[in-house]
Amino acid sequence: MNSVSRDPIINIINNGIRRDIDIAITNKCYRSALILIYSGIDAMSYLARPISHEYNTPQDFKDWVTTYLHIKGDIKITPDEWWAARNGIVHTYTPLSKKHNDSNIRILQYFAGGCLHTAYNASINPRLVLVNIHSIRDAFFAGIDKFLIDSFSNDNKKQLIGERLSELFLEIPF
Repeated sequence: MNSVSRDPIINIINNGIRRDIDIAITNKCYRSALILIYSGIDAMSYLARPISHEYNTPQDFKDWVTTYLHIKGDIKITPDEWWAARNGIVHTYTPLSKKHNDSNIRILQYFAGGCLHTAYNASINPRLVLVNIHSIRDAFFAGIDKFLIDSFSNDNKKQLIGERLSELFLEIPF
């Protein structure tokens, strides 16, 4: 096995999570890219979860996006809105989840391209926020970078993150 395949940051995160998302976006497979981004956030929150959690919880996902997923612009998306959007596309391939029964949870819809990061007009539809897929990807990738720096610069987290990384899928060349 060569050194690249043994390095989990390169193998799992760069050549796996990031590359797969970039390939989907480059090929205009935006729904696939969204599913991969939300799954990637799940993976990051799996790594970041408290030592007392054997498995991810919704709160682990929300904590990760609160700390690390920051879309540029004035429109803020809440952790509950990210969670509801994630559940919609991952579980039903729709923008809706049962969390949207709560009128405080806005519905995320997506667009690609242009210079806007987000769009929201309460007078047109107070329940709808448009989010640029490229902006989500960029914010997610920046969040991964910050998360890894935070984790590996903290002696209390460094070993735990290393152990958890070894549990994720490695691609092993034959």
